[in-house]
Amino acid sequence: MSDEVREASVWERLDSLSDHELNALISAAASVLTEGADDPSAQDAVAMPPGPAARAIRSELEGVGVQIDDADAERFVSDDAVSRDVALATLRELAKEPELASEIEDAWRARGGMMIMDAGILSGGALLLLVMKLKHVKVKKGEADVEFYEVKSGVLGAIRHFLGH
Repeated sequence: MSDEVREASVWERLDSLSDHELNALISAAASVLTEGADDPSAQDAVAMPPGPAARAIRSELEGVGVQIDDADAERFVSDDAVSRDVALATLRELAKEPELASEIEDAWRARGGMMIMDAGILSGGALLLLVMKLKHVKVKKGEADVEFYEVKSGVLGAIRHFLGH
């Protein structure tokens, strides 16, 4: 047996990540998703200012039958605690796709778990919006294609629970 201690996967310690580590993971996930996105406008979702992002989130959620008011949509992008909850729920669903989870973790580790984006901290709302806009992502690992219908379904369940629906 090796003397090396296996470092826990970022997914195994998701709930205990510091805010800094979580923000880095959100950034890594957004990078992987936009790189493999089927929609060239996907990058716009992570670059939106909070006001337009809140309106876009509301529009995307209402488009799939989730009723959300302006105040809740705004909290997704402006309230740190809510943003963290939304990010964790979204990341949990992304982690259910093994190739995608591996790619995101590799990107996170390559960055040393550090934020390197010039645009500042991405919110959980920005990641939610990105996931809602995607239909399909091509993942480098094994050249896998990830359909986002199941991912969205899981995220929507978490969002409905969060909103008390």
